[in-house]
Amino acid sequence: MFLGILQGLTEFLPVSSSGHLALAHRLVGTSGTIVFDVGVHVGTALAVAVVMRRELVSVIRGFVSAPFRKDGSARLGILLIVTTIPAAVAGYVFHDLVEQAFDSVALVGLGLLVTGLLLFAVERPGPGGARRGSVGVTQMRLWDALVIGIAQAFAILPGISRSGATICAGLATGLKREFAASYSFLASLPVILGAGVLEATSVDWSGMGGQVLPLAFGMASSFVSGVVAMTFLLSLVRRRRLSGFAYYVWAVGLAALAWGSRGLWPLG
Repeated sequence: MFLGILQGLTEFLPVSSSGHLALAHRLVGTSGTIVFDVGVHVGTALAVAVVMRRELVSVIRGFVSAPFRKDGSARLGILLIVTTIPAAVAGYVFHDLVEQAFDSVALVGLGLLVTGLLLFAVERPGPGGARRGSVGVTQMRLWDALVIGIAQAFAILPGISRSGATICAGLATGLKREFAASYSFLASLPVILGAGVLEATSVDWSGMGGQVLPLAFGMASSFVSGVVAMTFLLSLVRRRRLSGFAYYVWAVGLAALAWGSRGLWPLG
């Protein structure tokens, strides 16, 4: 339940779920399993489907009925496809290298520091130019979607927050604040499901009976905490800046580096 709650909260808050899970496994003395990772990702995917259900239904209807019209729903479907491509390619090509990278607490700590820099920098004057904070789905360009997709691809690295990277990229390209957060959530769905499918194909599902109950608790807690995190962030992004999260991830990143340097766990 603890790891499921952590996954749900940190998947959507801009603080890096993968980095927090890697540190949490070491802190509580557990080892991550592919089966558990698949389960909690399914839970967070369900959370996206529930919170963003209206947008998802609109995208599906618009994309199926008229994929090349420039109305909001059909265009949003095309933009999401463009955003998904870089992360899908990077995840498939560099999957093994990324898995190894998560064994290094030093890399997780450094990734968290980079996440903090992104969150802090995006709130400074400059990014987005004249378009800053004015772009909705009908004004969003394919180039904007690609930039967000590239940011999402870099977030496969340990400690780089996927939601943080995509929201920051969205704000930097001029997206409205609330739309940048909503777009980030929608863009997470194919990535989360794709990662789950990729991991599931490498699992021997025979003899999994003993893991059913822990897996169920992990999925349920990641779903509930994911819904809470998305609702909270949508509310927060309307009213306040994201730079407050920067100080948090800097603190966690520095703590991870300090902890590792003292030999309390291997740096990898």
